[in-house]
Amino acid sequence: MKVFFTNRIKRKRFWGYRNKTASIRGQISTNIGVFEISVLVIALLFSVFVHSSCKPPTLKTDYTAHNPGELAPEAVVAPVWKKQLTSHRFSPQNPEELAGAEVSEDGRIVWIGSNDKVLYAFSVKSGKLLWKKSFDASVLAPPLYVPVRGFLFVGGGDGCLYALDGSNGKTKWKYCAKGLIYKRPAYKYGVVYFTNTQNYLYAIDAETGKWRWSYDRTLPEGFGIRDHAGVALYKNRIYTGFKDGYLVCLDSRSGDVRWTRDLREDAKEYVDIDSTPVVHDGVVYATSQAGGVYAITADMGALKWNYPVPSASGVTISQDRIYFVSAKKGVHSLTMDGKLAWRQKLDAGTATRPIVYRDLLIFNTSGKGTYFINKKTGAFVQRLDFGFGASGPLTIFRDFLFLLENGGGFHVMRLY
Repeated sequence: MKVFFTNRIKRKRFWGYRNKTASIRGQISTNIGVFEISVLVIALLFSVFVHSSCKPPTLKTDYTAHNPGELAPEAVVAPVWKKQLTSHRFSPQNPEELAGAEVSEDGRIVWIGSNDKVLYAFSVKSGKLLWKKSFDASVLAPPLYVPVRGFLFVGGGDGCLYALDGSNGKTKWKYCAKGLIYKRPAYKYGVVYFTNTQNYLYAIDAETGKWRWSYDRTLPEGFGIRDHAGVALYKNRIYTGFKDGYLVCLDSRSGDVRWTRDLREDAKEYVDIDSTPVVHDGVVYATSQAGGVYAITADMGALKWNYPVPSASGVTISQDRIYFVSAKKGVHSLTMDGKLAWRQKLDAGTATRPIVYRDLLIFNTSGKGTYFINKKTGAFVQRLDFGFGASGPLTIFRDFLFLLENGGGFHVMRLY
């Protein structure tokens, strides 16, 4: 792993004056006049004055980052342990690692799946393997742990949602549908909700695994993104996006549609909403591949504002700022009324939803690994380069950072 920081030391070239000592050979003739002696003394005094006043300038250090890959004044993260989950190396013939980690409420266990069709449970403190469970397909989504039941819900590449015992990995039930599951499920009032790549939303009884209700939309023609949006729960409603560019609000108990909002703009292709919406203070914040970032009232679905930008990640809201990453336009900070606060250029591939930790924005990129950015200024702070990029979502629990990079390495790190 290569660690890159941000530190640019500007050094001014100093052209000093050499103190040349004149060597006077021979004796000064007694016939040198007073005028010649005066000129010589003045010249010597001037040379000493210039030499003493031309001191080398003090080094100035500029910690404002403009180019990720330079050195930083200090690290903000340190490795704790690493496990190699897969033996393949990222290439066009090998898929990216898209799964994310889930941590138990007491911070003792971390669960993580990968393309080797295995879900692992490790000790957070030591990295010791507690148990593992094999599946028929890759684990593509972060699992969801529900402490009140002790259940771990896992979405698989085989289209099935599994309910496992979080302590030992034993299967309680599974519900299978068509379509891959890329996003973490959601849970509320005894029901688990999940979406898939076939434009379906399912509500499943968390105890028995029986179908409660489902909602689907017609898949659009033309090109689209392989991913899909997850589920956001707010009060008694569900908010999610679909591949046809529609954001939908449903009743969480019955599945009845409350409102829909078209976010396609005038685009004909890549109209997907493939990031999970965020609900904050009665407003739904959603992104679409074609239309950018939208703020929509949660109750009626009325548009408040739109910030147009292509290929935006999911948004994160912290201290009256909205953060997201555009694969084409870089990292953004918006005010709550949709005005640009700052933007930092970045060309690193597809980015995950940024996570806020203290004064840092942290996110993965498919091309250049994990970035740490100052959330107030947009300055680059640090980058972790694993050599293969990191496409899956990050997880932060207390002061620990959990990430799975595309080379198959699962890293646990401590944040400072």
